[in-house]
Amino acid sequence: MNCRMLIARGLGPGRHFALGVSATAALLLAAMVLASGGCGKSPSSSGFSTPHQSGQPKKVTDELMHHSIDALYRLEEFQGGEMMRRTLDRLDQWARQQQPVAGWQPDPMLATLPKPLAELPVVKDLDKVQFRHADGVSLQEAIWLRDASNWAKGEDVDDLARAGNLFDWTVRNVQLEADEPLSGMSERVMQLPWETLLLGRGTAWERAWVFILLARQQGIDAFVLGTREGEGAAAKVEPWLVAVLKDGEMYLFDPMLGLPIPGPDGPQLDERGELEIRPATLAQVRADEKLLKQLDADAKHPYRVKPSQLKNVVALLEASPAYLQQRMAMIESRLAGAERMVLTAAPSAQAERVKATKQIEDVRLWTYPYDQIAQREQLGDRAVRWQQLMFLPFETGQNPVLWKGRVLHLKGVFSGDSNAVMYYQMARPSDRELAASRLPVPIMNVLRLAKLDASYWLGLIAQVEGNYASAIDYLSKRTLLQSLENGPWNHGAHYNLARIYEAQHNYPRAIETYRVDPSDPEYAGHLLRARWLESLTAGKEKPSKPAATEGEKAPESPKEEMPALPTLPSLPSK
Repeated sequence: MNCRMLIARGLGPGRHFALGVSATAALLLAAMVLASGGCGKSPSSSGFSTPHQSGQPKKVTDELMHHSIDALYRLEEFQGGEMMRRTLDRLDQWARQQQPVAGWQPDPMLATLPKPLAELPVVKDLDKVQFRHADGVSLQEAIWLRDASNWAKGEDVDDLARAGNLFDWTVRNVQLEADEPLSGMSERVMQLPWETLLLGRGTAWERAWVFILLARQQGIDAFVLGTREGEGAAAKVEPWLVAVLKDGEMYLFDPMLGLPIPGPDGPQLDERGELEIRPATLAQVRADEKLLKQLDADAKHPYRVKPSQLKNVVALLEASPAYLQQRMAMIESRLAGAERMVLTAAPSAQAERVKATKQIEDVRLWTYPYDQIAQREQLGDRAVRWQQLMFLPFETGQNPVLWKGRVLHLKGVFSGDSNAVMYYQMARPSDRELAASRLPVPIMNVLRLAKLDASYWLGLIAQVEGNYASAIDYLSKRTLLQSLENGPWNHGAHYNLARIYEAQHNYPRAIETYRVDPSDPEYAGHLLRARWLESLTAGKEKPSKPAATEGEKAPESPKEEMPALPTLPSLPSK
């Protein structure tokens, strides 16, 4: 296993191993990695010569940039971290030939940051044109966000409809996690958006971050709304949900519920027979208390925000440092056509658009991305060790097929010579193959976890393609029946199964499945969806065979059954 490959690709923390594989086994495997050389710093030079040649014509230097972007588009095709290092060398060489962006200045909204966050080194370096390893990771993240948003947005042309599709994709593909630390950690390690995308899990605010950035790639204005309590220096702003700005109105999407806030017309059934929730605006929920009160799922799950709290609403704008750097502005200005992606943000301009609605008390930067950077600096080596553990399933073996499959999944590549389905299937060896390999137990356990990941994600792909029989097989038999009672994908599998039953018009089964998992952090949202579906479909019978499943055939099951993963001890503190 090449640990440098993990770091160079930008892979980082995310999975709670205590949910699906022996933590002791994972630590043993990590120890094997460290014993073989560890995750030391990448060499300062990759062997790729990057001399400063001030006399090079602009066309030649721009070719360096375009070749670098092309390599990042195809990074999953290359083994190891050498290509990432070469790419950054080329970008650095290109940047040294460029003139600074005319009139570039740090965005004035940075003044709204608390002083400790404003003093972070990454904030002080926004004007630099030299490229660092973190910049390669940011560029790759932008590529993933752009590609995922391009297919997740659907065929709608209306910005609000596209935002709804992106939000629904985020809810289906990012399983909600409670904001709790991994055993042995004093606090939960906060994930970056690319980590949340790759791992397919995150907290409500990690979900919100992904949704906002997906929307940004499509030119959609999205930001966090918070409620403010108290006055003066003692005032505290509590993040509430994500708003999408369109035609002077702010439409509300709650990442904790996994639902838009329903507007005055309430949830309806669309022409396909599935729930359609047209989001309410901030003005509407302020004018009608019933719109928030309808979100009380039951006595145990009241909605966390009361109408009285909407008197003081603050807009919190996403403007993480990577989107404020001069060097990213230099690249974005050169991209066009198939290369085009959003690498910059203009929070001051966005703030003016928000203020023009005259519905917001204050506008400031969302501190969550800066808190994440500060936390990583504080955790230091502990975050690196955690990083090694969390991404073992992507790196185990000579051919990291789960990594390749996951990247192609985010790109929406499900067919052709090289596609996500093919690599996910390669990550699912039979038990006989695993036993015959005689691998050490720690590696065997990580391969089993990778197999479970691949099975779950194959279910999501089959769901997208409308192959519901196959999706049900992967999510129920290959995921729920093959894992522990608290398996790593149980929450997401139950939710996506319920969505499939809903799409099949099997409403009783959908309602039952929404209600089956009270341990799910998103359970309140599932209860609401079940209640609305029950009300709207009373007396409706399931068709004898839904049109969406005509001609489908579930994949054949393997002859042997995959045994449950072992019972898990807690991670040690050191």
